[in-house]
Amino acid sequence: MPTNYYPILKTTIAEMRALKKLDVNTWKNFTPILELTKSRKSKNNQESCVYRKIDEIKELIGTNEFILDLTSIESLSNEQIESFQSDANGFENWCNFISDVRSNNLNVVPVLIAYPDSTLDDLLLESEQLCTSVKKIAVRIPICEPDLDDLFFTLRKFIRQNHTDIGCLIFDGGYIFDEISDVSPLLNIIYEFYSELPDNFYGKIVFASSSFPASTLEKVSGDKFNNSFPLQTLPLFEKVVKGLKVLGIKKTIVFGDYACIHPNRNESKAYNWIPRIDYPTSNMIYFSRNRREEGGYIECAKRITLLTHFKIDTLKCWGMTEIRKTSAGDPGGKSPSYWISVRSNIHMSRMALING
Repeated sequence: MPTNYYPILKTTIAEMRALKKLDVNTWKNFTPILELTKSRKSKNNQESCVYRKIDEIKELIGTNEFILDLTSIESLSNEQIESFQSDANGFENWCNFISDVRSNNLNVVPVLIAYPDSTLDDLLLESEQLCTSVKKIAVRIPICEPDLDDLFFTLRKFIRQNHTDIGCLIFDGGYIFDEISDVSPLLNIIYEFYSELPDNFYGKIVFASSSFPASTLEKVSGDKFNNSFPLQTLPLFEKVVKGLKVLGIKKTIVFGDYACIHPNRNESKAYNWIPRIDYPTSNMIYFSRNRREEGGYIECAKRITLLTHFKIDTLKCWGMTEIRKTSAGDPGGKSPSYWISVRSNIHMSRMALING
């Protein structure tokens, strides 16, 4: 079946759990883009070795294809990841690491690491070294970040000369603060890259973004129990697709997002969090917050299951089951991380179905 959904996830506990709980039919319709993070530190893993994460990825993904990138968040990184980000000798450390991953029988598509000051020769050497162990690479373009004209110029030259090695072109819109009414700046950047592609380009072209906030506190209204806010990712994607058609672009562009999670991460801090359950539909997030002494997650789940949208929802997945079980007094987890997994699992299951 064609892959028409590309969620971007970090390899944190919450996001990997959300992946692990996806059913077989969902896996047929999507390809994850994974940002590699350090593993959990323990007595026998003092350096938070990233190869532990690779073992976890193998267990979860098996022979399914996935795209692998590196985290840019300092708190989720370590010395190994920093060494992979070194541009010495055409990102030699990254290329050697990908060779190790591939030798572990993983169907990996590595992202081409590139910086604003990278030269075309740097990228061509990196691609050549990567393609000694993999059949194709991915190019990720942060189109909403400022002052990247030099990077975009170099990447366009790379695509012009090396498009046969590219299996996926990812236009990353990052975090959407609010509805974007004028998409012409995005379209102009995307169109410039499209212009470098030949008519017979075989790779996937993805547009991804996120509109899930870093904190839902900014979305809380007068009702402390049930609140909601719109998801902007699908509407923005539809505007981009429509705009590209107007510009005469005939190549298919497919949907991606950040799996209903904010792209960035705050430093972990001990704080008196209030239990919250999020229930995503295709275009809305409904959420309920309730203090632990007032019923916590069980009360949150009860209020979610009373929503008309939830009652008529036919989606079958682990996340929906967890909300129902919790409303009946049997919560599977009592930490924010667990309920991030539930939210993301519901969202990915739904997006894979919609875009399948």
